[in-house]
Amino acid sequence: MKRFERTRIWLAENGLVWTMWYQWRMRLDRLARRADKRLRAREARLGLPGTNPVVLNLRK
Repeated sequence: MKRFERTRIWLAENGLVWTMWYQWRMRLDRLARRADKRLRAREARLGLPGTNPVVLNLRK
């Protein structure tokens, strides 16, 4: 129970920082994934090896 109290106090003090960091990371992750998808689509259009459109659709 003591540990839970400590955790709650820590969250109260650092919750905002944690939330901001987490949102920032999620946003970066999403941007990276979108850019990656766009790059793969362009490679598929150019017909580069290893970029089968069917595989790309499955990998979304």
